[in-house]
Amino acid sequence: MLWRTLEFYGIPPQENIPREIYRPGVGSGSPRRISLADYFQLLVQVAERVEDPAVGLRSAEMLHPSHLGALGHAFMASTTLREAIERGARYNRMLAENVRMEVAEEAGNLKVSYITDDSSRLTDPQADAQLASLLSLCRLNFGSRLKPLAVRMRRSPPEDPTPWTEVFGVPVEFAAEENCLVLARQDVDEELTVSNPALAALHEDVVRRHMACLL
Repeated sequence: MLWRTLEFYGIPPQENIPREIYRPGVGSGSPRRISLADYFQLLVQVAERVEDPAVGLRSAEMLHPSHLGALGHAFMASTTLREAIERGARYNRMLAENVRMEVAEEAGNLKVSYITDDSSRLTDPQADAQLASLLSLCRLNFGSRLKPLAVRMRRSPPEDPTPWTEVFGVPVEFAAEENCLVLARQDVDEELTVSNPALAALHEDVVRRHMACLL
């Protein structure tokens, strides 16, 4: 995501992302992963370099399911968004140890929250990237018409909230007590045309084996 984000801003990514962390095509198929701490630190550096308050949102636009490995492909092959999101929450530790993805009901709808303790609280670009990335994946499954019922973010309000409204499709509640999306029940339970249960199960098996290696 960050490689493509830097290219979007016209900045040479090979001059900003250390070779030992990532190069396209190097280590493909390896179980090695980039730590979330390294990724988030690089995102902060990119944010400082481009001086765009909405850089976290822009980075989410660069997300491809394969960036999340087998979990991204299992997400995409899920039968419904509810199934995809619950699968993501179940295996979120594969991507991040210090960020918990929590799924709950809110007034009959589905609320997806990202929980951190205060010592590892996300920076503004990080929080933007996390929620916008989830919505981007959901729209790949459901369609671009998907709009959350509500978006709440702990981050400080930006001077111009327009990019956030444009990305999420609804006004964002800033300075909230949590980072979350609320999705309509009828949307998360609609059967998806992209579903492939056999493929989802295949990729989930890869994820389980990968998780076993992390224990």
